Amino acid sequence: LISMADMSRIAGSARAQAIAFMADDMESLAGVTAESMADELIANAARWRVADRVTELSRVPLLVITSNDGLAPQSDSLVEAVRAKGNTRVTAVHYPTDHSYSDKRIAVESSIIEWLDRVAGTAK
Repeated sequence: LISMADMSRIAGSARAQAIAFMADDMESLAGVTAESMADELIANAARWRVADRVTELSRVPLLVITSNDGLAPQSDSLVEAVRAKGNTRVTAVHYPTDHSYSDKRIAVESSIIEWLDRVAGTAK
């Protein structure tokens, strides 16, 4: 997970607030509007709630990468929850950077490769 956001949290707000949030986060997505994104989020909020996936995520190796984009507390809560369920194969890495990891992309890449090596059992 990289800068994981539990989007179901946004769905609990008023539609106008969800639209405003989506308008700020559309970036370069094509073929959507802030309204269509908000409506999809609201319609699927119950299915997309991260807390409902803790049991499944507690059974698999998990790499969680965060930055200073304001989403780290959500990821930290998830890491704590899956560890509480017994997952000892969780790696959490934080980079003091923006949401795009602009100045940390090689470091993020290295973290992912090192984690994959450990999971595959090929780490030196």
